[in-house]
Amino acid sequence: MTAPPAVTPSESNSFEAQRLAADASTARFETTIDQIRKRSDAWGKGALAVGTAVVSALGIGKIDDLWPQGNGWAVLAVVAGFALSIVGVITVGMRLSKVGNPIVMKTDPDAILGLSRTGNNTGRTAGERLAAAPAGTWRARWITGPVRVIWLWFGRLRDTPSEYANVAAIYERFAKLNGLKDGDDLLRFADPAFVIEATLVHLDENPTITAPVDDGTAAGIRAHITANVALAGTWTPEALDALITYTATHRELARDRAAMIRAELRQVMTNALAAVVSRRMVYATTGKMTRLALVLIPAGIFAALLAANYLEAETPPPPTPPATVTEARAELIVQAAEDYRACLGTHAADQCRPLLETLDALRGLP
Repeated sequence: MTAPPAVTPSESNSFEAQRLAADASTARFETTIDQIRKRSDAWGKGALAVGTAVVSALGIGKIDDLWPQGNGWAVLAVVAGFALSIVGVITVGMRLSKVGNPIVMKTDPDAILGLSRTGNNTGRTAGERLAAAPAGTWRARWITGPVRVIWLWFGRLRDTPSEYANVAAIYERFAKLNGLKDGDDLLRFADPAFVIEATLVHLDENPTITAPVDDGTAAGIRAHITANVALAGTWTPEALDALITYTATHRELARDRAAMIRAELRQVMTNALAAVVSRRMVYATTGKMTRLALVLIPAGIFAALLAANYLEAETPPPPTPPATVTEARAELIVQAAEDYRACLGTHAADQCRPLLETLDALRGLP
């Protein structure tokens, strides 16, 4: 790596202006990310509220009531429709929840966890990946015939552009704008900041070192840096010594330059994160799988209710249970019988007939 260009004290305002611009851009990207995630949360709550209300229109109680009776295929249709609606609600919820998943951005795209890598970062479709499956693997052996058709159809629903490729493209564009070679990750851009900060720490720990530093002092600081800092680029001793000397001579300028590099790194990583979150929101709300799930919710409920109505129409009403004598009614019968016997002891039978009719009514006799 070549030595950094010489910087004069008059360029301090330039470093500060670039840092402020990068911080402002980072703040705008962070605001965009927050707005997208809030919008996805509101969209998801609305969609899931509708889906949950529709699913509750059927309810498990309906299936429990219809299960022991009626046509077996109709009962199966009720269960299948209910299950499809639940799958639709869960699918929409899972796709929207992915928008809010935390992503820890790093300077190397390969080290970022949670990015989709469709087709092993090649962008291949499900059919191309299946065609390239080696002979003897489970994909080549089992996914044939009708199963293959269904597999490819669902594959087309799920195929989305690679988030990894999107982040890598943003990083590569930034690298080219800053004079880095193709394939260089952002750590190479951050190397000068690491060297400057390590040099400043060493100078603070050794206040006896004053500017300008001689070659021997610079070499000693270089040895300390190479032993404690993992640099991504290949630095020549001359390039490191030049940056160390510059840092020791212009400490505030060097500190401003390191802060500017850090700010620009945050900007490009936040830019990439905003692109990933935005793409996730688009595919979570308008993707093929989401549209299919939103269709499944009412379609499944409609099929389930239709089958349930068929079962209710075909199922005979349950038989009327036999009359049972309650405890209170038994007491009334006993009292009526005693009144009738007492009446017979003092009156003629014709005069006691009303009491007999009351007793028969309580017994349920015609």
